Amino acid sequence: MNNHEALNILDESWSKQRLIEKIKKGHSSQRIVQDFINENKGNLEIVINLLNQKNNNVLSYMEEIANCELNL
Repeated sequence: MNNHEALNILDESWSKQRLIEKIKKGHSSQRIVQDFINENKGNLEIVINLLNQKNNNVLSYMEEIANCELNL
């Protein structure tokens, strides 16, 4: 699996619609995050390796995107 595929799978796994469905079912935020990590360990490792190889500014960009989403 390449980096692009791993990122797409993670993006789809963390969709707002999926999160809303889990919240409606009564899942806590801690459980949702833990389930996401458990279900996506391989893809997360790919992204971690990618980040280790690339410029660390990517993390700050991702944080800024998350802040924008929160403000929306």
